[in-house]
Amino acid sequence: MKISAKKFFTAILAVLLLFSFTGVNSPADAASNEEHWAQPILDKWVKAGYLKGDGEGIRPNDPVTRAQFIALVNRSFDLKEQKDFDFSDVKKDSWYYEDLKKAVAKGYISGYPDGTFKPNNQVTRAHAAKIATVISGITEAPDSANRYADKDKMPPWAKGFIGGVSDVGYLVGKPGNLFDANAPLTRAQAVVLLDRIITYADEERDFDKIKASITTLPSIKEIPYGKGMTFHSEPTDISHPFNSMYSSRGGIDIWNDYGYEEKEFFQSGKANVYGINEKDIPYIKSSDNEYTTRLLVRFPEDASKFSGRVYIDILNSTSGVDLEGSWGRSYDWYMNEGHAYIGITSKTDTINALKRFDSNRYEDLNWQVNGVGEDGLFWDMLSQLGTMLRTEQASDLVGGLNPEHVYLNGQSRSGFYLNTYITLFDQFLKTANNGKPMYDGYLNLVGPGTTNVHSNGPKPHVTYSETSVPYMVVMSEFEHRFGEVPGFPEYERIADANTSTNKFRFYEVAGAPHSKPTVATIPNSAEVALGNGKGRPDKEYEPGHVESDLNIPIFVNAAQENMHKWVTEGIAPPSGQEKWLEYHSTNTNGRTFYTPKKDEHGNALGGIRSPMIEYPIATYYAGRSGLLETDGSMVYFTPNKIAKLYPNYDRYYKKPFIAHAQKLLDEGYILKEGYDKLVNYANGKKGFDGPFGY
Repeated sequence: MKISAKKFFTAILAVLLLFSFTGVNSPADAASNEEHWAQPILDKWVKAGYLKGDGEGIRPNDPVTRAQFIALVNRSFDLKEQKDFDFSDVKKDSWYYEDLKKAVAKGYISGYPDGTFKPNNQVTRAHAAKIATVISGITEAPDSANRYADKDKMPPWAKGFIGGVSDVGYLVGKPGNLFDANAPLTRAQAVVLLDRIITYADEERDFDKIKASITTLPSIKEIPYGKGMTFHSEPTDISHPFNSMYSSRGGIDIWNDYGYEEKEFFQSGKANVYGINEKDIPYIKSSDNEYTTRLLVRFPEDASKFSGRVYIDILNSTSGVDLEGSWGRSYDWYMNEGHAYIGITSKTDTINALKRFDSNRYEDLNWQVNGVGEDGLFWDMLSQLGTMLRTEQASDLVGGLNPEHVYLNGQSRSGFYLNTYITLFDQFLKTANNGKPMYDGYLNLVGPGTTNVHSNGPKPHVTYSETSVPYMVVMSEFEHRFGEVPGFPEYERIADANTSTNKFRFYEVAGAPHSKPTVATIPNSAEVALGNGKGRPDKEYEPGHVESDLNIPIFVNAAQENMHKWVTEGIAPPSGQEKWLEYHSTNTNGRTFYTPKKDEHGNALGGIRSPMIEYPIATYYAGRSGLLETDGSMVYFTPNKIAKLYPNYDRYYKKPFIAHAQKLLDEGYILKEGYDKLVNYANGKKGFDGPFGY
């Protein structure tokens, strides 16, 4: 139900006498409630002239009768429809008679089993929960009522209502984690309840416009490659996309080796810029801002090999240029399985970098509002891309293919974007596809925070929100260290969930670093330099340290496959929380910091454990050389130590190593392709045949 604040408070003024709050409104009256928990709301109503006390003040702890409350509710929400009733204790000349007919018509009053209404009985918190649920139209949530310690004392009929009002914050618990369902509703609680309902209604003022913008179809335009394009390790004058596999540092030939095609498109449309309130609810700051962004698309040329899945990747902007997080982790698996991939630019910085890379090719890109770059345009761009993929227009983007499932991924900073996007917009996205979810699931890779809602704007307070579609997070051993950085939230882990409104997994991989500096899909350094002015030079390591060979792609691929099974078959993935890292925690200035516990080799305890860390030949550092840097490193054990740990390669190393890989496969933490890679690693005898590379 939508109701304006003006209409609401006009109704409040008309019914205040029912509460006997009449009398003078003096500073002394307001001061009489000085230490009350509801003081801010009571003060707001007093200052606005909506609430007055009598000679004894507001008396916020006095109860409210059932007759008073239905009158207040009816007039607050301007209810008109009436329905006759036959309560034995109500006469037609009762002052609340007409209001009771409205309450019965609305369905929030049904009376007692003995056929009475009991007008002078006090309203209980359970009854108030029912009334608030029915009036505001929120969803009943009986499972949510189980959060309270006194859940067994709640009337069975009230649990759904109590859970519903608790979920949205209309009525919340008391000290001791009690709801106290049978306690009387006080005047203060009644005022706060109604204030929250109207505030919530006012917060929804832009919801219809937000939904409309999210589901608006953008236009797309293919940007062709110049003739004669071929692989190159230095910049070329032939026009091509930044991040094309033609310039990948690993020389990845998606065309001949995988039978894939790569195309670039510009997506154009109109987008809102959003703000958020203190409860992370979005509202529109500005609307109808024209934009043009870019998409990098890859798909199998042979339609018969298409899996039906599209993975959207929020391109990472940390290096000042577009870098492909999900593609870098999973490109081989994507193409072997026939999945389509779309990378979308995510920030004004990288738009500028694209123009530096090729000013002619990217001249039409536009992320400006009133002549100034605006990061907040991104959210509607992303939603409109999702909308397009749920229409026939999708085939224009992915080579005539028809997507069946669409997944949204973000890595590192892009994971921050993903968390922010979900918190703000999943409430709309879950029904944006003709009543079904726009995205079938979300995957966050190593992104433990949120980002600004618009340029220099606020960040959401919540990092991980509940979603009705699977939401999976894969962390390395490094991410707890983001909590050491000013402006970043404390590191937070969320427990497994598998309900109709909350499907969540949070994984941590022991020994793994946040990023890999030599990802094969990254453009060559010379092309990166055209965009960010720095390039991507090779990393330098401290003596004894080399680049870590323990990374997370095999676990990421499994997470994506498990998510798809969760969506299509209802098979929940393996637990995350059962294999969390073991941490020491310290509290400094009210902030908690974490340090992984280590074994005798200096490797982390707990977590999802690759056989590379379960049967190690090195000490693995999640931050390079133990520093606050995202690229990991490793220090090989000495030959003597390896010989002592594994006196017989086959018996003490290879056999248990492969057995552990099999265990991970059986439990669902890796796929067959990951198992095969681990077996190949073991067969390579790394560390057993001579020099260790230091």
